[in-house]
Amino acid sequence: TLFKAKTYDTVVHCAAVNYLEWLKNSDPEKLMEVLATNIWGTLNVIRMCVKYESTRNLVLLSSVASTQPMRCSIAYDSSKAAVDMMVKQAARETAILNIVGVRPGYISETYMARYAKQRCEELRGMNAEKFDEYQKQYVPKGRYPKMEELIKTLMWLLTDAPMEALSGTSLTVSCGQG
Repeated sequence: TLFKAKTYDTVVHCAAVNYLEWLKNSDPEKLMEVLATNIWGTLNVIRMCVKYESTRNLVLLSSVASTQPMRCSIAYDSSKAAVDMMVKQAARETAILNIVGVRPGYISETYMARYAKQRCEELRGMNAEKFDEYQKQYVPKGRYPKMEELIKTLMWLLTDAPMEALSGTSLTVSCGQG
C-alpha cells in the first residue's frame, strides 16, 4: 500500500532482529524468524520499490556483521551478508532505483549494545570491561560511534551524496564486531 499510492524521493529501510545464542543451543524457529525478518522483509521492500517505480533512492541498513562475524549471531550475520548482496544485485537489475547499503558498526547506547554487554561473559567469554577493550581496538576513533553520528551519515546520503554514483555499494560506518 505504501508504494502503490505514493512516490518517494528516498526510502530508508532500517528493520532487523537478532537472536543471541550459541549455535549448538539455538532454537531453529528463532533462527528462521531472524532470517525471515531480515532477508524477506528487506527483499519485499526492494521488490515493491521496483514493482511500483515509486522510489528513486533506497538506503538499506545492513551491518558490519556481514563482513565481521559476531559470536552467537549466525542468522543475523548471514542475513546481513544477504542484504549486502541484495544491494549489489538490485542495482544491477534496475536502472530506476539507486540503492545503497549502510553497514553500521557497534553503536553505543542502543538496546542491542546494552543487551550484548549484559550477556558478554556468557556469549563472548569476557567481562564487560574486557569486551569494551576488545571492541574499541576495531573502532578508528577508539570509541563507539553514537546514534547521532550514524544519523548524520544517513542525512548526508539523503541530501548531498551522489546516489547514482554510489548505487550498488555498501558503506561501512565505524567498526567493531559486536
